[in-house]
Amino acid sequence: MSTNRKRLSGDQYKKIAKLKSEKLHNVLNKTHKLTDFFKNPASTSDSCSSNSSTNTIDIPKKTDAQVSETTISLSVEVDNIEPEDSCGSNGLTNMIVNEIIFETDPVKWVINDEFRDYVAKNGFNQNMTNGFINSKRVYCDKTRYLTNIMFNRRLINGEIIVRSWLVYSPSLGVVFCGPCRIFQTSLETQLVTEGFNDWKNAISRFSYHENSKEHRDAIINLKHRGNVLGRIDYSLIKQLDTEIEYWRNVLKRVVETIKSLASRGLPFRGHDSCFGSVHNGNYLMSLELIAKFDPFLADHIVRFGNKGSGSTSYLSHVKCDEFILLMMKKLKHNIVKELKISKYFSISIDSTPDISHVDKLSFMVRYVLETGLPVERFLCFVSNPGHKALDLTNAITNTLKSHDIDISDCRGQSYDNASNMSGQYSGVQARIKEINPLVYYVPCSTHSLNLVGISSAESCSQASMFFGFIQQLYNFFSASTHRWSILQLNMKHNANTIKSLSNTRWSARADACRALYNSWDEIINALVTIKDDIFEKCATRNESNGLYNQMQKLETSFMVIFWNYILERFNASNKQLQCVEIGNDKVSQIYTSLINLVQKPRDNFNEYETKAKKISKITEYNVDITRQKKKKIHFDEKAEQTELSGGDKFRVETFYVIIDKITNELEKRHQSYKTFCDLFEVLLKITSLNSLKIVESAEKLQKMYPNDLDNTFSSECLHLQSYLLNSNIDIDINILTPITLCQYLREKSLHIEIFPNVDTALRIFISVPVSNCTTERSFSCLKRVKNYLRSTQNDEKLNSLALFSIENEMLKELNCEDLIDAFAKTKCRRKPIV
Repeated sequence: MSTNRKRLSGDQYKKIAKLKSEKLHNVLNKTHKLTDFFKNPASTSDSCSSNSSTNTIDIPKKTDAQVSETTISLSVEVDNIEPEDSCGSNGLTNMIVNEIIFETDPVKWVINDEFRDYVAKNGFNQNMTNGFINSKRVYCDKTRYLTNIMFNRRLINGEIIVRSWLVYSPSLGVVFCGPCRIFQTSLETQLVTEGFNDWKNAISRFSYHENSKEHRDAIINLKHRGNVLGRIDYSLIKQLDTEIEYWRNVLKRVVETIKSLASRGLPFRGHDSCFGSVHNGNYLMSLELIAKFDPFLADHIVRFGNKGSGSTSYLSHVKCDEFILLMMKKLKHNIVKELKISKYFSISIDSTPDISHVDKLSFMVRYVLETGLPVERFLCFVSNPGHKALDLTNAITNTLKSHDIDISDCRGQSYDNASNMSGQYSGVQARIKEINPLVYYVPCSTHSLNLVGISSAESCSQASMFFGFIQQLYNFFSASTHRWSILQLNMKHNANTIKSLSNTRWSARADACRALYNSWDEIINALVTIKDDIFEKCATRNESNGLYNQMQKLETSFMVIFWNYILERFNASNKQLQCVEIGNDKVSQIYTSLINLVQKPRDNFNEYETKAKKISKITEYNVDITRQKKKKIHFDEKAEQTELSGGDKFRVETFYVIIDKITNELEKRHQSYKTFCDLFEVLLKITSLNSLKIVESAEKLQKMYPNDLDNTFSSECLHLQSYLLNSNIDIDINILTPITLCQYLREKSLHIEIFPNVDTALRIFISVPVSNCTTERSFSCLKRVKNYLRSTQNDEKLNSLALFSIENEMLKELNCEDLIDAFAKTKCRRKPIV
C-alpha cells in the first residue's frame, strides 16, 4: 500500500485560499479600528460638520494665497472619503480629507491644540533655507540683515548650541520666539507680539529672552506635551514604565553585587545555582544576604529564584557573566580614553606561571592624568607569549594594537634585568627602540637594588656563610613546634622573632637580619636550652650546638651589626622606589645617597667591632684563637712572611670587599638613571641654572624630541624660571619636582596657553617608569583570581576579574545606570529594561 500523500488539485487549492481570505475578512470587519479609540476633534458650528463621521477632522477653508509654498502637511488616517456634499463651496468644509495644512510663517499661524500637538511632535520650521532678503534694516551707519549666526548660541566654554526656538517670518522679515508665541505667554516683547528685527542688538536681546522664566516655562510645556503626545493608552504606558523600573531595580542590585565581589577578587559560582543552597557560591549568597534586609529583592527571589531555564530572573550566572564582560569592556575603554587624552605613555611587562602552569605576561601602561599625577594601569594577561625577545616584542605590539593604542606615542619602557629583556642588541628594549627610537629604556630600580645586594652577598665567603647561617637558624626552629615553643618562651615580650630569607625580596633579608640583631641573647638561650636537654635527640642537640658555636664567633656578631645597618637603608629605599608617584630624578637621588651611605662606614671599622664585642661578649676573632697551619717554605722563598691579625684580616678580606662591591654595583646601576635625568636637566634644575645653561639644555632636549617640542621651548623655560623665582607664587621651589611642577601648572591653568611645551616635556619625563613593581603586584591578584579551585578559568574571564581587582577604584566609579543601558542594547530582552 502506498504511503504517499494525495496531492490536491489546483481548483481545491483556490477554494482553500478563498475560504481563508473570507475568514480573515470577517475577522477584520469585527475588529475595532485604531481611530475608534480617539475622540472626535472639535467640530465647527456648521450643521453639516455635526453630521459628519466621528473619524473625520475638519479644517478651516483656505484661499489660494494662504495655501502657498510655505505650508506643511500632516497626514491623518481616516475611514471613508466622500467625494462631495451639498454643504459648502465645492464641498471643502465638509470634505473628509487625509491632510491638515499648517503654515510655516509664524505671522500666519492659526494657533490651536492641533497646531501645538504638531509642533510638539515635529518641532519648528525655522525658515532658514530661502535666505533673509526681507530682513533688511537700515541704521544710521550701515544696513544690517539677519544671519545664520544669530540662530546659534555660544556658551562660555566655547560650545555652540542651536536656538531651535527662533523662527523667521519670510513675509515680514522678522523673527519670533516659537514656544512663547504658541503658548501666548505674558511676555509683551517683540519676539512674541509683532516680531523682532533689531539686528544690531539681537544677540543681547536673545540672551535676555532665553534666560527669562516665561520662556523657560514655555519650553518645558512644549517638551512635556511632546512626551505624552500620541500615546494610545496612558495607563498602558504607565504599566510599561512600572515594569521597566522593576527590572532595572533588579539589575541595580545585580551590578552592585558583581562590583563588590570582583573588586576583592572573590569567586562567584559554587557547586550549584540554587537559592537556599549552602553550595551556591558567593554571588547567590550575596544576593540572599541583601534580600534579608531588602524586601524588594526578597520578593523577587521568591517569585523568580529557582524557576529554571525559560524563566527570566536576571539572577543567573549567564547574566552575571554578561555583565562581567560588559564591565570589563567599559573599564578598558575608560583606561584607553585616559591614556589617549594624556597622549604619552610607557609600558612595563613581566611574566609568571599560573596555577595551571601556563605562562602569563602581565601588561601595564603608565601615563599622566589630567591632574598631573602619574598612574600605572593594568591592561591584561597574555597567555604563553614565549620567553624569547622576538616573541615578547610581538606580544607587546599585538596587545597595543588590540587596544587601539599607537606605539608612536610611547616614550618609555621598564623591565627586569634579564638578558632577554634588557639586552642592548637583541633584547626586548632594543627591538622596541627599532620600532620607535624615542622609547627610552629604564631598568627596574628595585630589581637593580636587589641585584646589588645579591652581588655583595656573594662577594666573599664570610658574607655568603652569614646569610646561610640565618637560614639554617630559621630552618632549625621552624622544623619543630617544640623547638619553636622553646624559642617563643625565651622571647617572652620580644616580638622580633626570627625570619626566613627570600631569593627575590631583599626586604625579607633585612627583616631576618634585624630580628637576629634584636633577639641575639634570646636565641642563644634557646639554643643552650635545646643542646643541654638530655631528652632531645642526639642530632637535634648536635645541630643546636653547631648553631650556638657559630653565634659565639666575633665574625658573626660583626656581620649582624654591619648588615643590619646596610639592609635597613636598602629596605627603606626599596619601599620608596616601589611608589608610583616617583620619578627618575628621585631614583637618581636615592642611589646617590646609598653610595654615600655605604662609603661612610669604611673608616668606622673599629666602631662596628666594638659593638660586635659588646653583644657577643667575645673579644677575639676565630682566626686568632684557632691554630693556623704553617705554610711550607720552599728553598727559593723568603722565610719572613707578614701575618695579619684576625681583625686586620677580616677588615681587608671581608669588610672592605663588601663595601667596595656594593659601591661599584650601585654606581653602575645608577648610571642609567643619571643619563636619563641629564636629558631633562632644564626641568630638574629650572630655578638654579643660569640663562645660558637653560637655553643650552632646552635646545638639547628639543632636538631629542623634535616632533613633541617646538623651537619656543627654550623661551618658555626662561619664562618659567622668572615665574617660579617670583616671590608671590604659592609653591615652595625648594621641594619642586617634575610631578609637583606639572600639578601646579595644571592647577593654575598655565599648561595650555603659557607653558604648553614645558607641560609636554614634563608629561614625557613623568610617564617614563622607574620600576615594574606594579606589574609584579598583578601576580598576587593572579594567584587569588586563578587558584586551584578555578584552574580551568578562560582567559577572557580571568582578564576581566583581574582588571576589576587591580583597578578597583575605577570599577567603583562605573555608573550603574550606564551599565544597565549598555546591557539593554546588547540584545533583545525578554523583559523590558529601557
